[in-house]
Amino acid sequence: MRAAVFEGVRKPLVVREMPDPTVAPDGVVVRVEANGICRTDWHLWTGDWTWVGVALPTPHVFGHEFCGVVEETGKDVKNWKAGDRVLVPFSQGDGTC
Repeated sequence: MRAAVFEGVRKPLVVREMPDPTVAPDGVVVRVEANGICRTDWHLWTGDWTWVGVALPTPHVFGHEFCGVVEETGKDVKNWKAGDRVLVPFSQGDGTC
């Protein structure tokens, strides 16, 4: 997949190929059609939070606010199917929205 990638504090984002995601048994793969880069991402890009121990490993793809279409579902997913349009206003990382 092509993505705008964070490669270092205060460095320009670079558009490059990244590995396609794989679906977890309890997850989905979404083809992202729109993605917001918010102030949280900006703070990470500037290195503002390194003083409290928050730093991103690189390379990293920003954007935890996105919408798109479900491409694939894991075997344990019950409420979503391929083709569903989804909006994720804030991704918690624990499988819930």
